[in-house]
Amino acid sequence: MKHFILIAILLAPVLLFAQTAAEESLERAKSQIDSDNYEAAIEEVNKALELYPDYPEAFLTRAAALISLGNYSAASKDIDKVIQLDPDLTSAYFYRGLNGYFTKKFEKAIIDFNLCIEEDPNDEGAYYYRALSKIQLHDYRAASYDLHKVINLNPEHSGAYFFRGICFNKMNNFQMALFDFNSALKLDSSNYEIYPNRGVSKLNLNDFKGAIVDLTIFIEKFPQDPEAYESRSIGWYQTKNYNAALADMNKAIALDARNDEYYLKRSQIYDKMKNYSASLADLDRALALSPNNEGYYSEKARINLDLGNNKEALTAINKMIELNPNSPDNYMNRASVKLRLGDKNGSCIDLSQSGKLGSEEASKYYNVYCK
Repeated sequence: MKHFILIAILLAPVLLFAQTAAEESLERAKSQIDSDNYEAAIEEVNKALELYPDYPEAFLTRAAALISLGNYSAASKDIDKVIQLDPDLTSAYFYRGLNGYFTKKFEKAIIDFNLCIEEDPNDEGAYYYRALSKIQLHDYRAASYDLHKVINLNPEHSGAYFFRGICFNKMNNFQMALFDFNSALKLDSSNYEIYPNRGVSKLNLNDFKGAIVDLTIFIEKFPQDPEAYESRSIGWYQTKNYNAALADMNKAIALDARNDEYYLKRSQIYDKMKNYSASLADLDRALALSPNNEGYYSEKARINLDLGNNKEALTAINKMIELNPNSPDNYMNRASVKLRLGDKNGSCIDLSQSGKLGSEEASKYYNVYCK
């Protein structure tokens, strides 16, 4: 027994020295993380763990560096080790939530951020990343509440204003979105992502010239973003600058030729420019990519009717009815086309069907023309 006590006494200074050296390595690791030197931080953590193998803060620091490097699998193992060593270390759950966010496990991430907030109701980071997780799950209202809390805790948090602006855009509250994007830009003028999102707000507030300015700033910095060209095209379209609108949609399609909505929008531009053959050709391209889109057939029917191509319009409406046989409007429209083609009997049959599906207008016409 005396020998054991003696050994313990002799080892105590050695253990204390090892722990102190490990703590010093950990401090150097944290300093490297602050300088974005994540590999160097990991090297320092490894030194700390060689000296003190059960050091939870070291595992957590290494996990933080690994997350920053995108090595989420290794980070997960380190976080699990932290929780095994010290299950009451709240920051471990924050980093597990963060790791979950970056690996798109948003529901699990929210559970971890909830734990952090229960422990500390003023945990700014937990509210922020819980909001970002909720945005990914399309729960924009709940996300906006979390971001409001972040802003209350830290009025200088530009990211919170930016993402709350995105939430407001998604909820069609464009005036509030505009306020948030303006606030975010004042706090961080280097965040160019603000411009296209603010541009969308301005488009929906009918500030088309302002939207064009914002989108141009973004496009000059990031000329390979098709959505920016699409949005700016809408601004040009609304200001009746159809040549500029067409140029932007051409660019959007060149960057993303598989987006059927781009062809629809270019078709609408061609329609305004009275280039109907090009307009119909783009609708065919859109339908090749999205063959069950009733709206595209509706556009084909409308343009063909305007051109007096009644048979082509009828073909398009037939397809609309095939896709949506319970629409009274589709039968009403086909009745009108059949009447143009001299098929009164067929027209009355469609009016009758439209009335059965709930169209009072169709029933009225049926009673006047078909009885």
